[in-house]
Amino acid sequence: MKTKNVWVGMTLAAVLLGGGGFLGASATPSQALTPADVSTGNSNLGTITVNGVGLTAYVFANDVADSGKSNCYGNCAAIWPAISPTNDPLVVEGVTGTVGTITRTDDTKQITINGLPVYTFHKDLVPGDTYGQLVNNIWNAVDAAGNKITTANPAADVAAGTSNLGPVAVNSAGKTAYVFANDVAGSGVSNCNGNCATIWPPITTTSDYPVLKGVTGTVGTITRTDGTKQVTLNGLPVYTFHKDLAPGDTYGQLVNNIWNAVDLAGQKITTANPIEPPVPTTSPVPTTPPAGKAIAPAVAVSAPAASLAETGGANQGLVALVTALVMTAGAAMTAVRRRSRSA
Repeated sequence: MKTKNVWVGMTLAAVLLGGGGFLGASATPSQALTPADVSTGNSNLGTITVNGVGLTAYVFANDVADSGKSNCYGNCAAIWPAISPTNDPLVVEGVTGTVGTITRTDDTKQITINGLPVYTFHKDLVPGDTYGQLVNNIWNAVDAAGNKITTANPAADVAAGTSNLGPVAVNSAGKTAYVFANDVAGSGVSNCNGNCATIWPPITTTSDYPVLKGVTGTVGTITRTDGTKQVTLNGLPVYTFHKDLAPGDTYGQLVNNIWNAVDLAGQKITTANPIEPPVPTTSPVPTTPPAGKAIAPAVAVSAPAASLAETGGANQGLVALVTALVMTAGAAMTAVRRRSRSA
């Protein structure tokens, strides 16, 4: 193999130079040319042990320390791939637990820490992901000393949600995430402050490693002018909209053509909100009345009573008529009384 050839050449040169030449007596080619088999990384759970590409290492409650065996095969191993070494001897960086190997049933090697086999999780896609933590309460990430981490993942800062625009990134309360056309990806700056930030509240976090759930865009943070940390997706700060009151609301979409909801990959959604369905224009089919019965005529709904100023002379004529009737009735009553007295 190429690495072995390089090592042979380097060893020969060191011998010829008496161990004190340009190479130096302590050169370790596996450390210089290949990544560590296990090392430490950062996550929302703190400092953790990771594999050669930075993915979180987990231990399985069904395994027994120092037994020399793994109890995760078949479908389990597809979901929880064993961490296998790429170097011989092992290269370890930052991990203080006891690192070793076991032989699996397929004759491949698997790394152990403190006697327990270690695995990755198939849903952890990038360094810092810890989606396997406490799955079924039998899987635990491990710290730099190889000890189980028992704390749960904090709530997701950005997660997957649904809306009339399709799947969208949302904040921890389920509200749609938006990006602002005036922001520049990767600049580390938000251009929405003051009144803008009241209308478009930034999605903030207290962690240097925001938690994602179902979102595949690249997550990060920037520090705002007030010192708070704002979440970014693909380098752009993300916000909510003050008129979005419930999960699924997307009233901020294309406001002033400078605000866009983002999909699960952190990309701008450019389609407008769907138009409300039109009101049916077909007339209802009239109901045929039972034999011998007629349909009652529709009752006309009167308009609201008009004001006196609006009715004008019509009201005055009505008042005059009522007054004349009252006077006539009064005269008739007077005549009746006079006849009664004369009788």
